[in-house]
Amino acid sequence: MQGVKAVVGIAATETERVLATHLVHPGSGLRIALATGLVSVPLQPNSLQRRFSLDLGGRERALLRALVERNGRTVPRSQLEVLAFTGRKEPATSLRLAIVRLRRVFVRVDVQCSCLQTVYGVGYRFDAGLSGFDIVFESSACVST
Repeated sequence: MQGVKAVVGIAATETERVLATHLVHPGSGLRIALATGLVSVPLQPNSLQRRFSLDLGGRERALLRALVERNGRTVPRSQLEVLAFTGRKEPATSLRLAIVRLRRVFVRVDVQCSCLQTVYGVGYRFDAGLSGFDIVFESSACVST
C-alpha cells in the first residue's frame, strides 16, 4: 500500500496493537507526531532557524489520528465527531473547522491537499499516498484482561 512506510518492531501478534505514530512527508521533511500533535517543518537553508514547529489542538490531533488509522477509507462524519470530540455533541461547524485547520498544515507540502478529501454527504477520507506522505507505525504490547 502506497503511503505506508514501516512497522517498527516485530510483527503484531494477538497481544500487540499496531499504532500509527508519525506522518512524514519525505520530500519536504514535514513531520507530524500523532500522539502529541507536534508539526515540525524544516525551514529554508538561509533561515536563522532550522525548523518551524507548531502544535495541533486536541481536536485536530484526535481527528487526524482517526483519519490516518483508517487510511484510504471514508470515515462518516458521525464517527469522526465521536472520535475527535470524545462523545460531546458539537456543532457541525466544529468538525469542518478542524478539517480546515488540518488542511492548512497539509498545503505546506501539497497545494491541492489531495490527501484529505471531502466525501459529500458521507464524511472525510485521508489517503497518505496521494500527497506523498508516509505513515510510520509502531507495535506495542496490549494487556489482556
